[in-house]
Amino acid sequence: MIIYRNETDWTARRFFACLFFFIGCSVANALGGLWQAAFYILSLGLIFIGGRVFYSKGLYFFILSSALLILILNHRDSSAGFIRVILESYIQANILIYFFRIKKYNDILILLKSFVLFQVVFLIFMLGFPQIRELLLNYFYEGDAYQGEAFQTAISYRGFGISKHHLYGLPLAISFCVALIITDRHESLSVKFFYFLLGSLLVALNARIGLVIILLALFWMLTTFSKSNVRHTFALVVALSLISLIVFLLSTIFSFSENMTLHWLKEGVSQLSNSNSNKATTLSDLRGMIHIPSSSWELIFGRSYDCNINSGCYSDIGFVRLINSGGLISLFIVSLLYLYISIFFWDSSSWKYSVSRCMLLSFVFFVAMFKGEAYSASDYSRAFMVTCLIMMKIKIRKSNEAPSS
Repeated sequence: MIIYRNETDWTARRFFACLFFFIGCSVANALGGLWQAAFYILSLGLIFIGGRVFYSKGLYFFILSSALLILILNHRDSSAGFIRVILESYIQANILIYFFRIKKYNDILILLKSFVLFQVVFLIFMLGFPQIRELLLNYFYEGDAYQGEAFQTAISYRGFGISKHHLYGLPLAISFCVALIITDRHESLSVKFFYFLLGSLLVALNARIGLVIILLALFWMLTTFSKSNVRHTFALVVALSLISLIVFLLSTIFSFSENMTLHWLKEGVSQLSNSNSNKATTLSDLRGMIHIPSSSWELIFGRSYDCNINSGCYSDIGFVRLINSGGLISLFIVSLLYLYISIFFWDSSSWKYSVSRCMLLSFVFFVAMFKGEAYSASDYSRAFMVTCLIMMKIKIRKSNEAPSS
């Protein structure tokens, strides 16, 4: 009877841990206002009651010095986004570590899987109830910054799932979760295929930048020095080819012009199958967004200038935005921080496999920076930072237990 109660408690705790992770990464920010404030006030209250806070002295010094330099060099909005994601992720990681007792990497995988599943549930809900979906999107994007015609048109047929970053942060967060799931050498092929398929569908309905990361992770499996991953790669490639063929055939048989969401998916398939198309693609659009400061001083230290839509250097590219805002120094600091926390996926007992996974996280961040501010507060940056902070605590716990054992 006691065992049954403990198992029940663990199952309930794990469910609420997954729910907390989902709310922290996406829901709280999407709701905003008092709801978001209440979430973090409650979280801080739980930390205060628990009386335990995780921190690494090296990371603590690194983050404080980085935040100070970013604050000095950058425009207020850029530095606020960078500092905000650190604070939010630190609070969430502490709750997951001490309140929900997330102690193993398998627990992290459960969090990542649940994030995908929660978003898929809301995807199905939004597809089934389009009127409620419209009300939710109007609430999420009620600010003046989201009232542009181009954005409103895009979000009308591409906003699926709970987020305030459907066109960037959410698809990147989903692809980040899928990347870690399918490159895990202990996961079965059926699990990998399930999340690969769900993640690809959810990403394709919002923004295709996430598909780049999923495909990168798919072929990155060949570099993980794992025989099972190599076998699974070929199986997933065959499955992907068959699914792409079916979608392509359906797109040629049926007309999707009356449904903008299906037309968006069809257009993506057409671009992948015809690289010589004269239509502007995402990459060709980005070529016109490369604006580098002319003087050496501004290149190194920046010009505290945000490359927003009304500026003379409008750009979606995260590298360009960060260089114009805080120079190469800011770019170096941000890149070094994300590289540093990615290293905690390294494991000396299987260093080839773990080094490959660390490199994958770095490449994911690099790709994300091509389409936006991957270092600023979003679903992706929170999921990335929380996951890595928990991994850091797991590594520290293992190193402390090793001498005693």
